[in-house]
Parts: sequence; structure tokens; C-alpha cells
Amino acid sequence: KEPGTGYYVHGFSANKALLQESFEDALREYSGTRREVKGIVEVGEENVDFYAIPQRQADALMEVIAKADFTPLSDAEEMIIRIVTEEAESYYNGDQSLEKVISVIQNRAELVLKERGGR
Repeated sequence: KEPGTGYYVHGFSANKALLQESFEDALREYSGTRREVKGIVEVGEENVDFYAIPQRQADALMEVIAKADFTPLSDAEEMIIRIVTEEAESYYNGDQSLEKVISVIQNRAELVLKERGGR
């Protein structure tokens, strides 16, 4: 989205400059100078408009983003994520117990790590 063209729905911009701009808009509004919907968040099953953000919350979120690790996952890590996703489905569908699913995930993950040298 271009700067100043509306609000985000269910999330934040992945562009740091646009995210900072949206925080600045929300902070101005929090101080009472403007009132414009900034986005929508889900609260339970209800969608709720949000208008503003206090400085401490904006700072905390920007700090988390600054510390985020965007290093691409290794092949082994991606394979393990796929294994967890595949096997968890049988638990959530009620086909297997949690203990059984955990055991299968651990066994498959160990094989992947052995095959790929750990990482």
C-alpha cells in the first residue's frame, strides 16, 4: 500500500517505513488530534475497529520487529515444520492421541536431522 492510503486489515505492513508511518498516525490520534479507523482486529469472533496506539505499545512492537530473525530456514528446518504440520493434523482430527503424534514427529524429525547432518 502507498503511504497515507487507508488502513490495514488483520495485520501490519511488512514495510518498516509504512509501519512507522501508520504508528505515527495512530499516535497522533491517541493524543486526540484525529479520529480515523486504522484497521480491524479480531476479538473472539467479532471484528473490532482500532483507532490509535499508545507510544509504549508502538515502541514495544517496533522493538520486537527489530529483533526478529529473518534468516531463511535451512532445508532441515523447513522439513521439520512440514512434518509437524502433517502429523498434527491427525491429532486435531481426533485420529491419533497427542502422545502418538509427538512420538511420530520426534522420530521423523530425528531422521531428518541425521540425514542432513543436524542443520
